[in-house]
Formats: sequence, structure tokens, C-alpha cells
Amino acid sequence: MNNFEKICLGTAQFGSSYGLTNKNKELSVEEIGKILRLAEDNGISFLDTAPTYGNAELKLGNLELRSWNIVTKVKTGNTISIKDSFSRSVEDSLDRLKIDNLYAVLIHNPKLFFDPKINNLLNQLSELKAKGLIKKIGVSVYDSLEVDFILGNFDVDIIQIPFNIIDGRLVENNTLDKLKRRNIEVHARSIYLQGLLLMDIKDQIQQFGNWKSLWNLFNSFCLDNKITPLEVCLRYVLQNPKIDRVILGIDNYSQLEETVKAATGGTVNVPNELISLDNNLCNPLNWEMYAHLRLS
Repeated sequence: MNNFEKICLGTAQFGSSYGLTNKNKELSVEEIGKILRLAEDNGISFLDTAPTYGNAELKLGNLELRSWNIVTKVKTGNTISIKDSFSRSVEDSLDRLKIDNLYAVLIHNPKLFFDPKINNLLNQLSELKAKGLIKKIGVSVYDSLEVDFILGNFDVDIIQIPFNIIDGRLVENNTLDKLKRRNIEVHARSIYLQGLLLMDIKDQIQQFGNWKSLWNLFNSFCLDNKITPLEVCLRYVLQNPKIDRVILGIDNYSQLEETVKAATGGTVNVPNELISLDNNLCNPLNWEMYAHLRLS
């Protein structure tokens, strides 16, 4: 599999403003169509979406999606009721997308796996899988504790993890190795850490001053190696053989053009000093600006 085939286009920006540095307006269906055509021309065939990404699914449904492998999320609250129709959520996504089946459906809230009624949700997804409406079932997680609990108690096909050039949490504790030993497909998200890694160093220091030495080291590394932050962040994740898919949120057509160019290049060897295990930095749910998104 080459680098481009690993890429999965994240569509949060298609239906809403998302990310620390995203100042663009919502994309039109026409702009999204241009993005998808450019992606296809470069061997990209995966889309990651969700019913909670504004009207992203509806916009995508206005385009030809038969050649795409689409991953979406099942719509849930923070608790599970025996009355909840999770099948209906998935079927609604299929209707909005105007397709017959999905590559995968992910549970976006990993804390639901600690809910006594989790089997109500999993059983409904398994029935859809048996009917051929979805191929794989997965979960999006935030840390290794959630991974260990899920692996110890449930069978899933995909686990979506945060992974980027400075976030060493899931490497340090061998979480990636555990996932691959179980033949679980690994999808990496947050490879730019909500855009923080692509910001100007002055803004990095102004907004996240507790890690000033890290920003100085990161930017010096890029300068010394004549590589841009975009190139180093992207190649570092794409070149990891334990990562099956890399989710890239795209704001506009020109950004995808830039991304395609940045994905091509030599191997990135990252100094250990760049790796952080600090949850206050690596997990955006701990950032003050994203406090309202913390899962209860």
C-alpha cells in the first residue's frame, strides 16, 4: 500500500467549521466534488464522516460515491437505552449518503463500552453487519486505558486513535503492537493535533506556552532538515507500517493539492526529544478551549 492509498479524507470541515486553525466557511457541494475528484486521481478511496458533522453526509449524498469506502459514526448519547434504535441511525446515514452499504461504522464515544447496556448497541450493529449493510464495526478512542478495556472485553474490527509526531502515548505503552497482534485495523486521526502543529511558532508559544521548549525543538528540526511542518507531520504518520489509514481533514481544494505534494518524500526520523506523553497537551479534550466537548 502506498502513502496515498492510506489516506482517508475526513469530512468534518465539509459540513461545519472544525479544528483550531480552520477559518474557512462551509464547503459547497461543487467544491467537495472537486476535492473528491482530485483525491480519486491520486488513489485516495476512503472517506470518514459522521451524522454530527453538520450537513456533511447530506452534501456527500449529492455526489457519486459508489467507488468510495465510507466510514461513518453511529449517533448516540452518553448513555444507552434499550429503546435506542442505533440501526435507525446507520440507516439514516445510508439514506443521506445515498449508498447501499458502508465500509465501517464507528462508536464515537468510547465511554459507552463501560455502559452495562453496550450489547444493545453492539448487537444492532452486528445485525447490520450480518445483513451486509456495514463491513466493519469500530470505535474511536482517546487513550490506551480505553483500548485495553475494549480489547479485554469486546471484539471490534477497527480502532481509531489519536496519533501524531509529538504524541508518543500509544507507542510508549505498546498499544499499537497490541492492536496489530489482534489484526485490528488502525485509523490515525489528529495527525496535526487540531492544527496546532501547523501553526506559526509564535502562536504555538502564545497559546500553549507551557511547552515552549518543545515548539522551539520542533521548528528547529523542520528548519535543519529543510522540511515543512506539514510534510514532517504527514510523512511521519503515513510511513508507520502499523497505521492502516490516516484521516486528513481537508478545508478546501488547494489544501488537498498541498497535502498530496507533502505526502511524497523521504523517510522522517524523529528525535526522541520531540515525543511527549503529556495528556494535557496530547489530548485536546484537556485544552481549555475544548472543555465543552469533554465526554461525561
